[in-house]
Amino acid sequence: MIARIKELPTQDAVAELFYQEEIGRTAFVVASARKAPVEVLESMILLRELDATKRNILDIADINFHLPLHLTAKYHPDPAAIKLLVGHHPQALLAEDKYGNTPLDLAIQVNENPAVASLVRELTAARLAIIALRTTLLLCIKHGYVYVRSKRHRTVPVALDTQLAFEVPNDNVWSHIMEFLRVVFVGSMY
Repeated sequence: MIARIKELPTQDAVAELFYQEEIGRTAFVVASARKAPVEVLESMILLRELDATKRNILDIADINFHLPLHLTAKYHPDPAAIKLLVGHHPQALLAEDKYGNTPLDLAIQVNENPAVASLVRELTAARLAIIALRTTLLLCIKHGYVYVRSKRHRTVPVALDTQLAFEVPNDNVWSHIMEFLRVVFVGSMY
């Protein structure tokens, strides 16, 4: 595969990389499903950066809505292949195929290497934790209040989502957000 990619002129190689067969699978998906070495997958990912239209090879789904990560998690025995794809397209961890399966579901159901399923489980949990943290912080910003010192040097409570363009935040807005979270979560436990 690497030899084939290297022998083609650059734009021809890129065009071949994005070609989809009748069921919508690209050369990358086929290579991944057939357990191509990680070096081949990495070469293909690097080649996609030469695409003039800036398409993302890792975001092209087949007719069953399988992204490359779905089939890599399903068939590829090397955890390094999972790390490579997630490193370039972490959103795919939560994508569902036509049947409602995530890459984690397919790794657990089909992949013969338990290390792959374990890694996908760990990466999915980390992705969900990041999303939960961001959502929590956005909710705090939307509904929380901090004290800010205005240009007139008086301290007033202001909603965190208020435009602070004309305000100077006091010491540390993040410490107030974390205090708000502590009060909300610790207070809700009692």
